[in-house]
Amino acid sequence: MKRLTAAALSAILLAGCGSGKTSSADTRSAIPPLPQPAELTTSRSSAETSSAESRIIYRERLYNTNSYTKSDLIVQSDGAVWCGFYMHNEGTIDRFNRLWTSEEEYTENYQLDDDRWLASVLTETTDDDFMLFGDYSKLGDLSSEDTQKLVSLVSEADPVSACNVSVASPDEAAPAELETEYSFIDLIVNNAPYRVYAYTQSYESKVQDNAAEEAVKLVQGSELYAQWREKCVTELVPFE
Repeated sequence: MKRLTAAALSAILLAGCGSGKTSSADTRSAIPPLPQPAELTTSRSSAETSSAESRIIYRERLYNTNSYTKSDLIVQSDGAVWCGFYMHNEGTIDRFNRLWTSEEEYTENYQLDDDRWLASVLTETTDDDFMLFGDYSKLGDLSSEDTQKLVSLVSEADPVSACNVSVASPDEAAPAELETEYSFIDLIVNNAPYRVYAYTQSYESKVQDNAAEEAVKLVQGSELYAQWREKCVTELVPFE
């Protein structure tokens, strides 16, 4: 199992552009000028996993439309819970879960840098290793009972379960108040990310999988999860 990343900020280049469709002010947040992209790196981290047998089983991303900074909460199979923050303008995710990479182009099937980082951690080679999080900290450990239960639930989750997807019509008027916090949750099943939940105000995807739902409830009901959300309030700072 590869070692987890806990080094200074470094991101990889964006994936290809989207479908070239025209934007409109009522369907997405304004995209500030892009800063210079961070340098590509393939350096491995020296940070240790919590134990030789530990592996990532849960990842949740919190995305704020008003901030370049994104945060990931990671839970490992030994109960260790940690979070990381990285800053990179990769475009803007709108309320329909579309990633706008310019004023006129978006893609609906996208990966962010933390998606690529997670994929690199889960592989067995070092060819695609890169450092991501500029700020990394361990929040603590789940209890032995909760850890065992979470590991069991993740092992029971079915990555081919059907999803309930709710999407508002693009022709609908924008909500009176646009939300800024979007969340995405993956369980790691068979060494691959399994997206069990995604929410972006006018888009919601939720798997019909009881084990996955219970796993999410267990993590989100913990005190360590509450600590992470509190950190996000101060770390996901608005654009300057």
